[in-house]
Amino acid sequence: PPTRSVDVKAYMLASNVISGKRGDAYRILEELFDERTEPVAVLAIMSGAFIDLYRAKLASGERKNADDMAALFGEEYKGKEKRLSFSFRDCRRYSAGLLRNWCTMLCEADASLKSSRVDGKILLEKLLAEMFAAAEAER
Repeated sequence: PPTRSVDVKAYMLASNVISGKRGDAYRILEELFDERTEPVAVLAIMSGAFIDLYRAKLASGERKNADDMAALFGEEYKGKEKRLSFSFRDCRRYSAGLLRNWCTMLCEADASLKSSRVDGKILLEKLLAEMFAAAEAER
């Protein structure tokens, strides 16, 4: 399993993508690679952050809050209430369509990472570029 440091850094990476901080996102990705973190671990943690964001967007559209979501998903969010509140705060910045698109990109990257011989570093760098481009296209 990933170490706490990897978990925190990968979550910070996702946060930088969400915030549009391209340089910071690539710097953290490079740190993770320098630490020999498996690309699949980085992608898994990032995917979780974006799934939280998408869920928060859909829940807020139904007038639900972080407590409602924590109750609905139970153990998945136990001890992660702060992270969930950040998702509710951040989801307002983007449309449900962009969030869904980002989740699709992450899913496709996961499939590519697990089924092809493409270098995981290149795949994740390309993924970040595509995610930033999608956000810019929405603005």
